[in-house]
Amino acid sequence: MSKKVNLIKEINLNKVRSALLDVETATKSQLAEFTGLSVVTVNSLINTLMDTGEVLPDLVLHSASGRPAASFRYNSTFRLALMIYMHEYYGQ
Repeated sequence: MSKKVNLIKEINLNKVRSALLDVETATKSQLAEFTGLSVVTVNSLINTLMDTGEVLPDLVLHSASGRPAASFRYNSTFRLALMIYMHEYYGQ
C-alpha cells in the first residue's frame, strides 16, 4: 500500500513540476486547475517541493477582494549537471 501511495505522490509531484515549468509562475489554485488536482493536494505538494528547494516563492498577487495569493516558480538552478568531454588528438 505504501508503494502505491508513494507512486501516486510522485506522479502528482511530476504534474506540478511540469505545470510550473510550462507557465513559469503560478498560484496554488492555478496549479490545481492546470493539473486537475485539488487545491489541498497542490498545497501539500508545493510544501514538499519548497522544503527541498525545488520550488521557490514568487510574487504575492493582490486582488480587489479577499486574501492575496502567493505565486510560486520552479527553481531553475535546483539540479545542474556538468559534463566534460575529453578527447585525445594526435597523442595530446
